[in-house]
Amino acid sequence: MPTIGTLTNRIKISGWCINFSYLQDYYSWMLQHKEALENINNTHWWRSQKNEEERNLPRHANRSPNWIPSRLTKIRGELIDRQLEYLFGDQGYLKGDNWKTPEDHRCMRCRVKIEDLQNYQKGIVKLIEREKQRLGGRPTQEEIDEMLQKAMKRVNRSHNSRTIAKSKATLPTVRSQTMTFHHHGFCIDCWEKRIKGQLGYTMDS
Repeated sequence: MPTIGTLTNRIKISGWCINFSYLQDYYSWMLQHKEALENINNTHWWRSQKNEEERNLPRHANRSPNWIPSRLTKIRGELIDRQLEYLFGDQGYLKGDNWKTPEDHRCMRCRVKIEDLQNYQKGIVKLIEREKQRLGGRPTQEEIDEMLQKAMKRVNRSHNSRTIAKSKATLPTVRSQTMTFHHHGFCIDCWEKRIKGQLGYTMDS
């Protein structure tokens, strides 16, 4: 597997010789998709790319004002997959559906087991829901924070330090909890801190 974060490793022929044609191909691809890559994480821009038919679709429960057509999410996903392949090679990331996790898969950067992250959150959510039912009514933010701290203290006993540290990125909040535990093969913590910033149009940076 290529070393994460080093495009140089992908373009070396040897320790002293650079494959400039590979670099040129990558930069040419970025120029070809410049506007989309500049907005790769800009959901407002992707919504603005709806065609006339998509803009005039009748209202539906599954189409909120923030809805982005599957046609556009597919294009965005293909761009991300292609850039990850340029950066890390075709074996350096997982292509396709983030909702499906291969058995025993580990983050392709830090090697934390994705199933352990899932089990960690299940334990947290189970304990918080149990406490909510015991108290009754809608808990305050302060009460939720206290529940979370107590749940973490208990669940931490069953997990190693790496799983505990990496689970901080997916802890539930008052308003939401994630059901996604990896992006393209990287745990959420590594994706947000190490991988996401390498995507997009980077020739000017």
